[in-house]
Amino acid sequence: MFTNTQQFAHDETSRKLLVSEHLFTLGFKREQDVVNVDGEGLKYCWAGSLSCLKGLLVIRISISDWNFICLPDVYIEPLNATWLTSLFPLPHIHPCTISVHGVEHYSLCYSLADANELPRSNPQKIINWVLNQAASIINHLSTNEKFRQLELLREIEPIWDSFYCYQAMRALITGNTLIESLHLTVRIENVPDKFIDIAPCHWICHDAQSGQTKEVKTETILVRVHSKKIPSLTWLFKTIGESQAQPYNRPTFEQFLKWLREWDKAAHYSLFQYIQAHWDQIQLRTLIFVCLRVDQALLPAIFFLPSSTSDGTVKAAKKDKYNEITMLIGQSINLNPNFVYSRNLTNMNMNNLSGLHIAIVGCGAIGGYLAGNIARLGAGTGDGALWLIDPDILGSHNIGRHFLGKNYIQKYKSEALKIELEQQLVGLNITAITGSVFSTYFPRLQEKLPKFDLIIDASGKMELSEALTEQWHKWLDQRPTMLHVWIQGNGECVQGLLVKHDTGMACRSCIRRSGFYNSEATLSPLGSNHETKHAFLACHDFTPYIVSASTSAASLATDMVMDWINSTPSPHYRTRYVERWHGHRVESQDVPTSINCPYCQLHSRAN
Repeated sequence: MFTNTQQFAHDETSRKLLVSEHLFTLGFKREQDVVNVDGEGLKYCWAGSLSCLKGLLVIRISISDWNFICLPDVYIEPLNATWLTSLFPLPHIHPCTISVHGVEHYSLCYSLADANELPRSNPQKIINWVLNQAASIINHLSTNEKFRQLELLREIEPIWDSFYCYQAMRALITGNTLIESLHLTVRIENVPDKFIDIAPCHWICHDAQSGQTKEVKTETILVRVHSKKIPSLTWLFKTIGESQAQPYNRPTFEQFLKWLREWDKAAHYSLFQYIQAHWDQIQLRTLIFVCLRVDQALLPAIFFLPSSTSDGTVKAAKKDKYNEITMLIGQSINLNPNFVYSRNLTNMNMNNLSGLHIAIVGCGAIGGYLAGNIARLGAGTGDGALWLIDPDILGSHNIGRHFLGKNYIQKYKSEALKIELEQQLVGLNITAITGSVFSTYFPRLQEKLPKFDLIIDASGKMELSEALTEQWHKWLDQRPTMLHVWIQGNGECVQGLLVKHDTGMACRSCIRRSGFYNSEATLSPLGSNHETKHAFLACHDFTPYIVSASTSAASLATDMVMDWINSTPSPHYRTRYVERWHGHRVESQDVPTSINCPYCQLHSRAN
């Protein structure tokens, strides 16, 4: 364990001096820079030993950023460390090597890039932390098989990607450039849960030699791997990640199948049976496109068939060709909705909005940003739906505080928002309604809306909110949850109100801005003397506020939606103020039904 000293540095020169002195006391020796003709490579590099549970490990520390915005690099020298290298490939250790004074070194990932705040004024403490982190990772990798397995499962996609990058570099170094110059990336939007499925997928092919890129849509064999215990990737590492001085040979389909059988027998059986059953057609192709899925990770591979096939029987041909079919690793772009819309909620024990039926009434300054927010949380995906309802057309006067831009001027806001979201995101089921929520031209609205899970009133117009409230009460026991969100004054605060059936909580009319003074006296967010400024344009007026008010209201509504779906809706009535407001305030709270609300009391008497 490396202990900390208390010498402070406040500029790059003093940081360099303190680091050099500190590393010297730790037994590290400064080495000459290892750079190429472009001046790239290892600068400010020190060599020394790292004490680990299994023995000493020779490492090199290289510092390229003396602001410590980027972490120092740590490289492992594999000589005399078979206790570690025999386990390769390993998570956190990149298979790409860098030559330092004629010896290949492996890069060690010892920390997440943004997981720690480094004390820049105490560089000795940073160096100690780096060394302790490196030793901890190496110790866990070399002694804890469970840790290796969990990290391998978590890191399998970046490990696969690292092989993808390295195979091209190895091929260029050894002169095998015809096929390896092809960089292939698959874009997958829907991954089935079946063991095996054949689906047309988009592959992006970049030819590094010609610089040309093209996209093709071709049948891809998608294989679901259920086992979480990934077997060793040594076969792939020895073929691709071996010393750069060795000849380069691509892995084979036989090796891939053997590895897959060890990993998941059901997945192997599904793929093997498909290849056997369709060999007559497959052997006429040049390429076989395969993609494994384990959890959310995608592992694509392209298999190259030899130019000529055996003259023997089909069975013999199948057997003979597996070792002749060679493999190239691909990269993936994972646009599977379950991955896209759940990633940001990982480890937060929160549900997303997939599978729900949600309607937004009002696609203006609030509704536009809000639609973008909840769509990114899964609204309108799976078996769910997202309805956007607004009769207005986007004008040039709107775009200063709207989610949509100039390309959508003179288009219906709801339709334009649908187009924009579908261009940005994947797997959305969006319906745009270009009329009022009460329009007789859309009779299915009054038929279907009561069956929705959530209706969001983002109109910001009290009269429409009350009309929605009146309609909501008429739906009786079918009533969905209703969320109202609006901007108060000139953006001094934003508010939201969540209304659920049979909770005894206030509806929008219970907390209206005028008409029911009992509520107004206690719940007015800006006080009764506050005067909202208005502006005028042509034949109508509008309330000026900056775009941050729109985004703040959308953020508040997003938080309330997520709290609702995760069963923590309280407080139902919420207010957020800007920092510059120092006047009257109300706290976020649960407000009971008002005795003065005509809609709640009428419904109460009807029951």
